[in-house]
Amino acid sequence: MTVFQVVITEPAEHDLQAIIVYISKKLQNPLAAKTLLEKISNNVYHLKTLPNRFPLVNDLILANQGIRKATVDNYLIFYTVSESIKRVTIIRILYAKRNWEGLL
Repeated sequence: MTVFQVVITEPAEHDLQAIIVYISKKLQNPLAAKTLLEKISNNVYHLKTLPNRFPLVNDLILANQGIRKATVDNYLIFYTVSESIKRVTIIRILYAKRNWEGLL
């Protein structure tokens, strides 16, 4: 079984931190924040062995760049897969109802 390296970009790290702070502090629900963080981390972890299990995005320009998306509750994990160097790059983690096309 091939194992891919997973790299999380700085914007994706910032996205995740902002999401967790928002849920924990603004919504005052640290348990929900912790649960979501675990779900997202679990999804990212499994990309090491099954990087192509999620579809390309529906936007043609972004799909041509190889951007895929995984859904975790109300959030989307955007990433690319490089088969040649066996790397998954997490680009952004965004709220699903945001205009994410403009952010990628």
